[in-house]
Amino acid sequence: MHAQELFCVSALLYSAKRIVHLFHRLHVPEHSQQYRIYLQILKCKLLIVLIGFHLGFLSVILRTRNHTLIYDTGDKYSEQFNMADKVIVPYMRAKGGGKIDKLIVSHSDRDHAGSYSELLNQLSVTEVISGEPEWLNRNNSQHSDIEYDHKQIHAEPCFQGQQWQWDKVHFKVLSPQWPVKSKKANNRSCVILVTTAMNQTILLTGDIEKKVEQDLLSLYPELRVDILLVPHHGSKTSSSQAFLEQLNPKIALFSYGYLNRFRHPAEKVVRRYKKLNIKLFNTSNGAIDISSNLTNNSLLVRQYRVENRRFWHRDPEHL
Repeated sequence: MHAQELFCVSALLYSAKRIVHLFHRLHVPEHSQQYRIYLQILKCKLLIVLIGFHLGFLSVILRTRNHTLIYDTGDKYSEQFNMADKVIVPYMRAKGGGKIDKLIVSHSDRDHAGSYSELLNQLSVTEVISGEPEWLNRNNSQHSDIEYDHKQIHAEPCFQGQQWQWDKVHFKVLSPQWPVKSKKANNRSCVILVTTAMNQTILLTGDIEKKVEQDLLSLYPELRVDILLVPHHGSKTSSSQAFLEQLNPKIALFSYGYLNRFRHPAEKVVRRYKKLNIKLFNTSNGAIDISSNLTNNSLLVRQYRVENRRFWHRDPEHL
């Protein structure tokens, strides 16, 4: 096994000190190949957690060994209730992290950006990019209490070609193209391709519709992904047949709420995924974490509400 052959996406992230302490208790020699491989793995690992809520909110938290990225902030339902306060911030603090190196807000729809100001008000954020930065900056300027180092966070545009690398995990923006031509908020969504050290891929899509899907196929004819965050919650406006056939994902993650008012996902869209034998999971069953089997490089998806079910919970919803 090579260190580069690990893809770790897990809700439980052990620190390097704990792993080293475990090796010492097991009397693993410090100069052995196994010891060196696992220390290298710690440097390359990637953690991805999709936090869902019954009202349909979704936020994706990606953590490499030394950095944290959050994709979308979820909704704000009232002055007393928002997803930053109730879900994201408690989760981050429980995991020992209060700093966000990069916050990506795909676009301005409330279910993706509603808790933006509340999140900035509680966690330290180094950089913000978005498909609609003007909306974020206008909204943020109305909250004068949101300041770090005596200056407001200024959101910058997210556009095709931007890329960076953290701890051997590569991030690349595939859409929107610059200058942004679409007037629809959905099609201004920031689309991110994440590639691990072992070349497994995750595509975060926001609410893009079929027009942007077609553009992506034209711009990236060789694009394939292992994990797809289903565009626009499984709406009939997205997930075109050609898009799914080219990307050929192993796993599709649907973000929607139980009995949501938009009736996501559309039945014909779900059938489209099933005909291609893509494994389907959804945030209606709570937080999702994904891990790989180190022996055969397969992907294991775990759903919190399914594995931690209580007798008063409803039956898990399966697509």
